[in-house]
Amino acid sequence: MEQRRAPRFNTELNAELSTHENSLGDCVICNISRSGLQIECSMTQAAQLIPNQGGPPRIPDIQLTLSFSVPTSARDKTLIRVTCDLIYVRRVTREKHQLGCQFREFHDDCNEHLEDFLRHFATSQPKSV
Repeated sequence: MEQRRAPRFNTELNAELSTHENSLGDCVICNISRSGLQIECSMTQAAQLIPNQGGPPRIPDIQLTLSFSVPTSARDKTLIRVTCDLIYVRRVTREKHQLGCQFREFHDDCNEHLEDFLRHFATSQPKSV
């Protein structure tokens, strides 16, 4: 059963991923909502965020910054830049990981542009049965 307050929308948005210390390169946003997003990244990127500590995975207090462009009703491309809290890391394959992120801060008032994108261009994610 879906327990999210905001519906998720499928996407394939290219984004630039970074932390306060360094750039981690490109990733893909695979779904997004009004409260957060899920990205797919490489094993190398995930390992830079959470090094293998020899025990069960533990999510430290990590903030990520993502920059990506979306179409809006006013423009073809609008830059979105957000800081997020890392909520989970999930291994999909040996080389691919998914990161769940919750929005913490929208830069340059881009939350209105994201809202416009979700309202006019995003496609709802089908519910699993």
